[in-house]
Amino acid sequence: MLLNHGANVDVQDNKLWTPLIIAAMHGNLEVVKALVGFGANMGIEDIEGKTAREYATEALENELSKASQDLKVKKKINELTCIRSLLPDEDKEGEVIDDDMTPNHPQTKIKQKDNKI
Repeated sequence: MLLNHGANVDVQDNKLWTPLIIAAMHGNLEVVKALVGFGANMGIEDIEGKTAREYATEALENELSKASQDLKVKKKINELTCIRSLLPDEDKEGEVIDDDMTPNHPQTKIKQKDNKI
């Protein structure tokens, strides 16, 4: 795998899709696991402002809406459900995070592009 040789796990195309977004939208559980294991940024948004988790959710809903629940569809539903559980519904870049606010010391943090606060 190219990631073993230093490839950028968060490389983006012209739609700002990352390998993680593409794997999630196609329900490829093994690739999602590998990318997460290599430290893929799960909060990166594409040109539409969607994260990998949001694409996995859309794909899951699409599979669930299919009338025929054959074995292949059930496997895809299971994989997409697993992908959603691997990709937490975390804060998107630029959103205000107020988890460190206290009555005496209100601190508001904003998530930066490099996922640092």
